[in-house]
Amino acid sequence: MPFAAGDAAKGAGLFKTRCAQCHTLGAGEPHKVGPNLHGVFGRKTGQGEGFSYTAANVNKGITWDENTMFEYLENPKKYIPGTKMAFAGLKKDKDRNDLITYMKDAEDYKMDDPQIEDEKKPFDVDNATHDDAQPDPDESLMMGAGDGRVWLIKIPKFLVERWSSIDKDDVELAKIRIYNHAISTVTGKSPRIILQLPPNPDTPDIPGDEYEVDMLNNAVKNQIVVAEREKYPGTASRARTTVLTGRVKHDLQMRPRFSEKYRQRLRERSKAANTSSRPIQYIENAHPGGRGGINMLTSGVANAGSFADLVRPKPKLQKGQFERMARMPRNQLLDMLFGCFREKEYWSIKLLRERTQQPEVYLKEVLNEIAFLHRSGEHNGTWELMANFKGEGIKGENVPGPSLVGEGAETKVEDDEDDDDDDEDEDDMEEVS
Repeated sequence: MPFAAGDAAKGAGLFKTRCAQCHTLGAGEPHKVGPNLHGVFGRKTGQGEGFSYTAANVNKGITWDENTMFEYLENPKKYIPGTKMAFAGLKKDKDRNDLITYMKDAEDYKMDDPQIEDEKKPFDVDNATHDDAQPDPDESLMMGAGDGRVWLIKIPKFLVERWSSIDKDDVELAKIRIYNHAISTVTGKSPRIILQLPPNPDTPDIPGDEYEVDMLNNAVKNQIVVAEREKYPGTASRARTTVLTGRVKHDLQMRPRFSEKYRQRLRERSKAANTSSRPIQYIENAHPGGRGGINMLTSGVANAGSFADLVRPKPKLQKGQFERMARMPRNQLLDMLFGCFREKEYWSIKLLRERTQQPEVYLKEVLNEIAFLHRSGEHNGTWELMANFKGEGIKGENVPGPSLVGEGAETKVEDDEDDDDDDEDEDDMEEVS
């Protein structure tokens, strides 16, 4: 689709939010990350004065007009492969028409005109339908500010918190003094670096703390600093772009100088660490039934309250929860159960547990071998001995009970003499034969 004239006012808003971060448009304005675009129409690619273009732009060799710019802005990287322009493009034809119309009329149109209204598009990933509102997965890392050398210094936590709490501009954080001809006491090499904090506003006459900064590594490799910035500054958009801030050159650490002020801070820190977070109380003051309360009661100077405050009752266990009990051998438990059923015929599980002092699960397991549970009727919920275990002749081991021999029972005693006579008769019979 070829270029068609659009709305220059909307194009001005698009240029401010999408282009002004890297480009300028006014005559005589300086270059930014990208070149100044004044007079771009009618000029060949890569021919702007005072700007270093990539070989891809120079070799493209086309002349910029409305149609070539319209096609380029849809996908700059596709139109000029190898370009360093970190811009995903404008997918909507209307947006490109508006932007190109504004660029052509830029000589007579001021960006700060009060009639211009910025097209503020909040970054809404879930509900946005505009292609430009979505994050670009192919967005390139901005390398324009990545040539700076960064010092990586480990600083104390309290100092980080103090600096992070400052939300004003032009506030002095610290001074760094570098003595090129002095030698560090830790590394044994030069330079010697000292970081001095400003005085406390409450005590301006007392100088601030000083720290020794030791150079651990003077030539750090393969470490960079990356930051996020607003993709469209000055708008309500939450979109962010990734910027290479710099490369780490030096790795350093901070050491406090042992002054009297720093020793005082160490003492306060040690005191705070050794102070218990739980307050200590005397036992007699902890509750009304303590020794102190009794002493006050005997002296008649205090009201000790009711008796329930002095004696704490044993908490009642919930249903199904009992104290832990050790299991006795099975044969001993059977003997005890048989003894219980000789005393009376029906037993509840609660009474049996109190009598035997056995866990309820183990007690029921053994009971099922010799008794059964009534589940209805007059004796519902009680245990009764099985019929085959009832009677005078059934008893447990080591339990006294009636003898199996009745009063009228006859006993047969074999005589040893009769056995001897029989043996002699058999010997005689052998001799006769």
